[in-house]
Amino acid sequence: MWQSCCKWHHDSVKQRLEAMYQHGRIPLSDLWLDSAVALKVAQGMRCDEA
Repeated sequence: MWQSCCKWHHDSVKQRLEAMYQHGRIPLSDLWLDSAVALKVAQGMRCDEA
């Protein structure tokens, strides 16, 4: 499951998703950065969002 992404997404959102997956909290399908879970994780994390 390769998905290209910028450094910010890799170092923040993707890492959090992978930890959630390893702990059995999300299924494999939610590791994609466009999944509902990923969007919820990313919401509010970026400093340029209002």
